[in-house]
Amino acid sequence: MQTYVQDVIRKEAGAVYQKLVIEGGHFYVCGDCTMAEHVYQMLKLIIQEHGGMLDSEVESYMLKMRVTLIAM
Repeated sequence: MQTYVQDVIRKEAGAVYQKLVIEGGHFYVCGDCTMAEHVYQMLKLIIQEHGGMLDSEVESYMLKMRVTLIAM
């Protein structure tokens, strides 16, 4: 059975949220576009669930994370 990045981060959702949102960490993905999209959607779900955000709020937050990373 294969293990996918999105499955691993789902299992560690609380820790991922803590590091990424609370502590302001960064998340880098290396792989094809399909994998990156699956990881993005899982991160979005984790942030939405743990942060109690609406879909529009999490979309805005994720966009802000991308812009901040690009500016670095």
